[in-house]
Amino acid sequence: MIKFGGAKAAPPHLESYPGYGFETGRGDWLVNVMGIAYQTPPFKLSQKMMLKMLGGVMKASESELQSETFQARVWPFFVEGDRGQKIQIELDDQVYLLRRKSRRNGRIDNWLRLEDSTVRQAMVESADGRRTLKLLMSTTHPHSPVVECSIDLISRSGLSVISDIDDTIKESDVTNRRELLMNTFVREFRSIQGMAELYRQWRHGGASFHYVSSSPWQLFGSLNAMRSDSGFPGGTMHLRNFRLRDQFLKKLMFRRKGKATEITKLVKNLPDRKFILIGDSGEKDPEIYQKIGRKYPGQIAGIFIRNLGGRPMDSERVSRLQRAAGQSQSGVFSDADELARQAMPLIERYGRQLVAR
Repeated sequence: MIKFGGAKAAPPHLESYPGYGFETGRGDWLVNVMGIAYQTPPFKLSQKMMLKMLGGVMKASESELQSETFQARVWPFFVEGDRGQKIQIELDDQVYLLRRKSRRNGRIDNWLRLEDSTVRQAMVESADGRRTLKLLMSTTHPHSPVVECSIDLISRSGLSVISDIDDTIKESDVTNRRELLMNTFVREFRSIQGMAELYRQWRHGGASFHYVSSSPWQLFGSLNAMRSDSGFPGGTMHLRNFRLRDQFLKKLMFRRKGKATEITKLVKNLPDRKFILIGDSGEKDPEIYQKIGRKYPGQIAGIFIRNLGGRPMDSERVSRLQRAAGQSQSGVFSDADELARQAMPLIERYGRQLVAR
């Protein structure tokens, strides 16, 4: 049985999300600090009813609803965002107070300006060339927890891969409502065969990664664990804001909003970089990527779509994708090997040289 508890006056719980920073060209960096402040109030009758409804739609057994996996996946949907919290960041004994407090839903999403010398002194570079910055985040509450924020430091020029998650790197079956919910809440997450290995090769080839999905932020912990456990390279993660309301299942199932906005922000914030967009045919990835490709033709180097049996790329969708891509590379793939062959010229051109797959 799910149990909640905690007084509203208690210090908020904090969770950080992986963010990114980029050089402004004026001797400093802008760093995106993301996370959530939340409380765990007593479980409400309305929430119990929503939970029962979710189990009914999934046709899940009682043992499945009592499993550790289900409990861990569903509980973030029932916490309450702690609005109005003042957020502070610590780096090398310097403390910075963020301009904006936590939002109504508890979300923390702020830009912090740091001097170039401060960033370069504190940055850490891994063996694959990824540069990160570790920040400490807390609230001004006297008993606030302190959590670590991982920031990807993105060079002004270079190659970024923007990858969808569901049915692109993770088995989800978004075209089947029951299967999608079971894969989201009950079953262990399964990665798409070969994709982690391919992405690691691209990371060694100089690519940075941004994982963008219309899945809600409440699934961040589980999705990030799957990414790490499956061997996908680290990167930023951009999910959908979602508040638990009466139309829980309806809002959870309509998963298309927000993705285009997040991708557009990345492209606009990193105007000197080239981007490869990778998604699948199950939702609206081809149509979203087409619009972005037409709007930013000089930055979108390639668009690649994984073909799903539930909603395949018919000839009309393929033609629209090719027209939108223009001079950019585009393709439809069924597995990681096919994607590797299609995208290799772009990796070799815009990243460091790779050994052919």
